[in-house]
Amino acid sequence: MFKDFPNSLLHKMSKERLAYHAHDWTIAEDTYSKSEKLRDFFTILATDTEKETTFLIATEAKNYPISGIMFHPET
Repeated sequence: MFKDFPNSLLHKMSKERLAYHAHDWTIAEDTYSKSEKLRDFFTILATDTEKETTFLIATEAKNYPISGIMFHPET
């Protein structure tokens, strides 16, 4: 999903807090780790941490053309 994303921006995003989070319904990394069905189906592409909880913000199905992201360009 991110193969064409600019490397300079990926690097900056890994070092700085560039995202605003206003969501109560997320999949925590703990939930993903404990669920065999989620682990078998999805690959985690990106996570973020807010208030001591790490959650998924980008996933991709391992065997299907399905992806999920929690990015809102309007914020």
